[in-house]
Amino acid sequence: MRGKIGMSGGEIAGLMGVTALLAGSAGAGIALSVSRYRFRIRAEEQRREAWTRWLAGRLALSRAVLSLAAAMRALRGLDRTDPLWNLHREELRRARRAVRRARSRTEQAEAALIARINDDEIVERLRRLPCPSSETLRRAAEGSASDWHALREELRRLDDQAVELVHRGAMNAGGRMARNLLGAL
Repeated sequence: MRGKIGMSGGEIAGLMGVTALLAGSAGAGIALSVSRYRFRIRAEEQRREAWTRWLAGRLALSRAVLSLAAAMRALRGLDRTDPLWNLHREELRRARRAVRRARSRTEQAEAALIARINDDEIVERLRRLPCPSSETLRRAAEGSASDWHALREELRRLDDQAVELVHRGAMNAGGRMARNLLGAL
């Protein structure tokens, strides 16, 4: 077999085996990258959903607090013998339940959100964002129109802070998502 250039059957089979192993490992690497990419996308979607639930809870809490203050104001000037007293009292009960429900939902959404955030600064700002105080609520219910206006302004300010925090958190999440996409390629 002097002059014959070629491979034996065993060598060809061995080369095919090595080629198959290399192709399989490349395929596994691609599958792993795709799997990681999908996991990151799913995590970002869950993070966005958590931000959305938290913001919806904060805004619902603001509306419920405003309704509670309005119900307290309406009941304040009525005598128990007034036919509207029972109606306003029931409205006050509903408003208190709505505040408790909104506060509970917001706290649950905040806990879920904190579990998904990796940025300590955002978590700290989230925890420091105050809820309307009961003293402010009481002043608005018992006080003058300027106290009522102060409550509305405080709620608006808190809502704006919540929206700004969501925007900042989403910007951070968007930057992470871009890095994750580049890392998966």
